[in-house]
Amino acid sequence: MYRGIVRNTQGQIQAAIDNYNQALYIKPDCTEAYLHRGISFDRLGDLYKAIENYNQALRIYPEFTEVYGRRGLAYHRLGNYQEALKDYSQVVLINPEDAQIYYYRGLIYENLSEYLKALGDYDQALKINPAFAEVYYNRGSVHYNLGNYQQALEDLNALLRINPNNAQAYNQRSTVRAALKDYQGAMEDLQCVAKIHYSVANR
Repeated sequence: MYRGIVRNTQGQIQAAIDNYNQALYIKPDCTEAYLHRGISFDRLGDLYKAIENYNQALRIYPEFTEVYGRRGLAYHRLGNYQEALKDYSQVVLINPEDAQIYYYRGLIYENLSEYLKALGDYDQALKINPAFAEVYYNRGSVHYNLGNYQQALEDLNALLRINPNNAQAYNQRSTVRAALKDYQGAMEDLQCVAKIHYSVANR
């Protein structure tokens, strides 16, 4: 099985799957083999086969946190938000210190326009990892959608302190500043966006 993991990391996905098949022929209850075969199918873009393998792993070991997380991501990418929410919530029950899962669950709540639930998950993610830059962006977006423009501005400011070259954050902050009638600040942010794009284009 470990040969399969190595081949997976080397990009030899089908060869890795063949190794996992061999491992499961020898040991049909090997949860790690189901997990990694699922990851391989995920990398090939076959999310349904990935989910089948994650299901098998969880039938054998129902407390396998990583599998819930990966299956949740697969459901998330398929747009099956309700199943993804179930898996993310299961991860939180088993491991309430996983900032990434709170972020992913928050994304779903945001997509479903359940903004208060999204804020709760983003708050929790930042409590666990205050340097989680992506969360500041999304929490700022939720605050903006709720009309909490000052809180949105504070989140985008925090993000730009972590990553001062984030053009998307400057663009969003420009929108927030315009909503706050800070038109000069909004123009300055758009100029920052243009400078970053120019710099990237001329590397």
